[in-house]
Amino acid sequence: MYLVTGGAGFIGSHLVKELSSFEEVSIIDVVEPKKKVKFIKHDIRKEFKDFERLGEIKVIFHLAAKKDVAKSMKEPKETIEVNVKGTLNVLELARKKDAKVIIASSSAVYGEQKPPLKEGSPPTPISVYGLTKAINEEQGRAFYENYGLDVICLRYFNVYGGGDGVIERFLKKAMKGEELRIFGDGKQSRDFIYVKDVVKATIRASKLRGFEIINVGRGEGIKVMEVTSIIEKLVGKVKISFEKEREGDIKESYADVEKAKKLLNWEAKTEIREGIKLTYEHMKKLING
Repeated sequence: MYLVTGGAGFIGSHLVKELSSFEEVSIIDVVEPKKKVKFIKHDIRKEFKDFERLGEIKVIFHLAAKKDVAKSMKEPKETIEVNVKGTLNVLELARKKDAKVIIASSSAVYGEQKPPLKEGSPPTPISVYGLTKAINEEQGRAFYENYGLDVICLRYFNVYGGGDGVIERFLKKAMKGEELRIFGDGKQSRDFIYVKDVVKATIRASKLRGFEIINVGRGEGIKVMEVTSIIEKLVGKVKISFEKEREGDIKESYADVEKAKKLLNWEAKTEIREGIKLTYEHMKKLING
């Protein structure tokens, strides 16, 4: 059986859908998933005490986390409790069950480093969220070195395709004719990667052994203003306002993806224009019922 923490969330729900096509899957989350799979309501900040009934667990995909960078700067305690204490509890469960762990880490661990960002660079996070993800990786390393637990940390870059990231927020506002708020000058770049590409990388990572840290991105930086131009071609002219950049935001970020190509035999296939169009079509269907 596979266990997915945060399986009711954006990336988690896509991962569960794919995994359940070939393996039994259970979800741990604080909200009930839409998909009908085995669901256990549990806050990962609490220890897993009564989980013998879960039976054998092959792999734990640990996606549950507080992901909001801006909120992590305003409310650091909750982010640290969920992301650090929660990951410790998940690793302890994996140790008891002798299960492999795939940890969803983040490009936020790099901070303001010059891209392309390589896994061997020391983490220099500038947000509390990024700090917690760097700690998660070291927690995973410690469980591998001390207990022989297989732990693979995937540094997800900017995942989109139906979540609550900048692309989805821009599309929602553009479709309503509302103003797009850009924090900073719009020249900041991100490595946007479509969710289905992320799911494929995550599943392939479950075949690895030992301890590894791997970037999961497209390997190209797309400026925020380029995103607005692509959206305009889909929905028509958009209104834009520029505001002060937010604390903890990174100016330029894209991945070196050579390690993913080598170890996972994987690379992202969905080009940014195609991915935004797919996201737009998905959102239209939700609006129109």
